[in-house]
Amino acid sequence: WNERTASKDRFRREITYYAQALRELHITLEEINSQRKAEMSILRALRWLHEHTEHSSEVLMHVKSSVCVMFSYNPNWPSLTPSKLIRAACKKIRRHRPVVHRPLKLNWEFKQLWQYLRSLPPPRMRTWNVLLGTTIILTRVFGRLRATEMEKLDAEENEPEKDGWWFETTIKLHDVPEMIFVPALRELALDPVRHLLELRNRIRQLRSERQMTAETTFWISEDGRKMKSGEIRKRTIESMEAAGIENPRPKNLKHAVVTALNRAGIAPEEIVIYARHKPGTSTWRRRYLDNGDARDSVRKLASLK
Repeated sequence: WNERTASKDRFRREITYYAQALRELHITLEEINSQRKAEMSILRALRWLHEHTEHSSEVLMHVKSSVCVMFSYNPNWPSLTPSKLIRAACKKIRRHRPVVHRPLKLNWEFKQLWQYLRSLPPPRMRTWNVLLGTTIILTRVFGRLRATEMEKLDAEENEPEKDGWWFETTIKLHDVPEMIFVPALRELALDPVRHLLELRNRIRQLRSERQMTAETTFWISEDGRKMKSGEIRKRTIESMEAAGIENPRPKNLKHAVVTALNRAGIAPEEIVIYARHKPGTSTWRRRYLDNGDARDSVRKLASLK
C-alpha cells in the first residue's frame, strides 16, 4: 500500500472499488490464498462492477491494473498482468462499454503562462507559495516531467552544471531509474534551474532555523513539511489561475505545450521527443493537440511571446 506512492490517491480509490465488489460477492480476503483464486477474484469483481455500477470501462481497467499490482507484492505468485483470462474479460468490458475520446479543447494558450511569469518580480522576491507554483510549472514544462516524476527529484543529489541540472527519477512505464535533464535558460523569468536553486536555498535556510522533515525534496511547504501530491497540485493551479487561465488543470500543461509547439511549426519527430513518446507514434496528435483553431522544442517554447 505505502509503496504505491506514485499514484496513491487513485490507487486507494480503485482498491476501494475492488473491495466493494468482494463484499457484495461474499468473498473474504482470507479465501484468496493462491494465484488462481486471486485471478478469479479479479474476474468476478470486474464482472460485478461492470453489471452493477456506472463506472466507465477506463475506470475498470484502472481497477484491474491496481489490483494486479497489489497482488504482485506477493513474490510467490506469478504476475497476474499477463493473464489471458483477465485480458479477455477486459476486452469484453471495453467492447460493451466503450470509452468515447472527444477532441481536446483548451480555452487558453500557453503564452499566457509566459506573460504571467514575465510580469512577476525575480524569484528571490516572491512569496514561498508563488515561488513553489512557478517553479513546479517551469520544471514540469522544461524537464518534460509528469507530476509523479517531478515529485521524486532530489534537491541535494548533485549540483547544476552550466547548461542545466541532471536528476535521477523513474519515468512512467520504465523499470529502472533514469537521468533526466532540466535545461538552464538565459531569461531569468523562464529559467527552471535558477528557480530550483532559489527554492533549495530557502529550504536550506529554513532547515537551519527550525526542525523539519529530513526529506531532501524541493517540494517543502513554508512550515517545513514535505508537500503531498494534492498540495503540489494546488500550488500549480494557483499559478495557472493567477495567469488568467479558466478551469485550470495541471495535466493540461503538456497538452498546451504540444499545441503551442505544433502551431510554432516544430517537426512532428521533435514533438514526439518532447512528449517522451515512442518514435513514430502519433499519440500526441490524437490526444495532446488542441485542433481548435527536446531541443528545438525547448528553444521554441522559451521564445513564445
